[in-house]
Amino acid sequence: MMIRLSIRSYSLTMRAHEHHYHQLVFPLAGNITLDMADFKGKAGPGQCVVIPAASRHGFQADEKSRFLVADTDRLPSEMLQLPRPLFTMSSELTAYCHFLDLQLSQSAQPELVKSMSGLFSHLLTNEKVHVVRDHRIARVLEVLNRDLSQSLPLRELAALACLSLSQYKVLFQAQLGMTTGKYLQKQRMMKARALLSHSDLPVSHIAEQVGFTDLSAFSRRFMAYWGETPRQIRHR
Repeated sequence: MMIRLSIRSYSLTMRAHEHHYHQLVFPLAGNITLDMADFKGKAGPGQCVVIPAASRHGFQADEKSRFLVADTDRLPSEMLQLPRPLFTMSSELTAYCHFLDLQLSQSAQPELVKSMSGLFSHLLTNEKVHVVRDHRIARVLEVLNRDLSQSLPLRELAALACLSLSQYKVLFQAQLGMTTGKYLQKQRMMKARALLSHSDLPVSHIAEQVGFTDLSAFSRRFMAYWGETPRQIRHR
């Protein structure tokens, strides 16, 4: 898979074009407005826009917004079969996109860029594409994933989605296949495991980053979810 990565910004003037390669657009800061055959709307941080080769598309964004753009000759088949060209990114891919933003903004050496592109290709190939068709739930996911230490009331999340509490619960379940609580638990446990495996942060700090002020409660929840204690993961 050939991948060319770049950091870009656009203007408020709507422009339109097409190209012979596939393109992925990852909003890092701000939103992008798109006008495509099968999608007209906005995409923001935590989402990925899939633009197939030879697909004409219009786009505009505030000049202060920033985007990671990946031009590629191939895409995983599931990304080309989406009902609309937009999906919610995993926390791993989101974090790596922000890492690339920092690296590509510097004068990175060609060999380093090649290595980073290789890892990006690997993450992209293994990305489990989860389609969130409703922009209201996508907005909620962006807020939840931005700070996993927070525990926002369901009524506040429902208001963010411009829905009643009962409507919000039904729509979230339909879009994600799980409740808000289950989704938040999954994201927290995945982040905690990653930090335990790949950082030297104290376990107490990791617990705080994923919403636990009580270390014992964090350890019990982690054990129930993964079948191993935080200490076992840390010393593996």
